[in-house]
Amino acid sequence: MANYLLDTNHASPLITISHPLRERILQRLDDGDNFAICVPGITETLFGIALLPRAKQNLAEWERLKPLLTCYIPDETDAEFAAQLQIALRSRGADNWKP
Repeated sequence: MANYLLDTNHASPLITISHPLRERILQRLDDGDNFAICVPGITETLFGIALLPRAKQNLAEWERLKPLLTCYIPDETDAEFAAQLQIALRSRGADNWKP
């Protein structure tokens, strides 16, 4: 069993019925893997959904899939840890790593 944290680029394809990433994620969920998204990712995803011509249908699909995802609400401690992680990676020479 694996755990994944989706960013907006990966959450958005979930509402596109024929998108290959959607199919992979749904299959992994069926296999017992866990997927999560952070509050800022939800904000960006919902904003993007609202701009599309099929906004109503896309929002309905999002509502259907939302219970399958864990929602993380980052706080100040998470932000501090993320900054420490970035610093540690950079000091190891991971200059091409981007948050």
